[in-house]
Amino acid sequence: MEVRWGSALGMLQRNISLKKFYAKVLFDENLRKIVKSSSTKSPFPTDQDWPSVKCLVDALVPINAATELLGGQKYVSASIAYPVLFGLYKAARPSGSDYPAIFNFKHCFASELEKRFKLNLPELLIDRKIMLATVLDPRFKDVSFLNPEPRDNLYSNLEMIASAEDFPSTSQSESTELGSAPPSKKKKKSAFEILLGDLYHTGEVTNIKSASQEIDEYLKLGKLPNEGTDILLFWKENQKRFPCSSSLARKYLTIPATSVLSERVFSIAGFVLRTGVRLLIPTLLKKLSYCMKI
Repeated sequence: MEVRWGSALGMLQRNISLKKFYAKVLFDENLRKIVKSSSTKSPFPTDQDWPSVKCLVDALVPINAATELLGGQKYVSASIAYPVLFGLYKAARPSGSDYPAIFNFKHCFASELEKRFKLNLPELLIDRKIMLATVLDPRFKDVSFLNPEPRDNLYSNLEMIASAEDFPSTSQSESTELGSAPPSKKKKKSAFEILLGDLYHTGEVTNIKSASQEIDEYLKLGKLPNEGTDILLFWKENQKRFPCSSSLARKYLTIPATSVLSERVFSIAGFVLRTGVRLLIPTLLKKLSYCMKI
């Protein structure tokens, strides 16, 4: 019977946690007599099997972690796609101390990972939207997994896109938000304003930066920690400081890394609408699918 690798990982982890109980069962005289009299192999792992089981679990744990990270729904996932893939690629590379079967598994997995996601650096920037999302994440903006040349090309591409975009100025956005507010009373001019006119200016001093200067300032900021950092909150708090970059962040960080969430919805709906209950009306099907999700 074929078993999904996620289910196999859970089964093996559970078996490792129950190893000491297996040892106790194997010392049971009745069971030993049954196994000896039977032509079938013992259903329990032997002492020679446990090291291989542990090595296989160690190889599958990073894959499971990457799957959970990329399929998350409570955080931005587009910006972590390539950092996760490179971390997984690094963890999946075989070593000389691996068992032959584990070595072959890691070798095949790493090769397919590099081939499917084009992790060989010259072709990496084909999917520029996901890479731009990574740069717009203050945790991974240094894209340390890239070589200097493609990293500089990526930064230049971001500056070029920021310069080409037509972003509303901060003053325009503020006036739009406050458009429904009642007009304020006209302030009485002071003696300096009456006599000196345009030479006397009491308004706020605006610091107008080009898109390229803004991107450079953002890239020079210190990196934020991976754990516990809400990058959406970061861009909300720094929207006025980096208006161009925050607009690009809203555009690129909304891209989901995978289609896992939508596939789960269809999977749940298919489970509910199985043979024998296909006469459900759409409203009831929707309610049942919602109940299955919670």
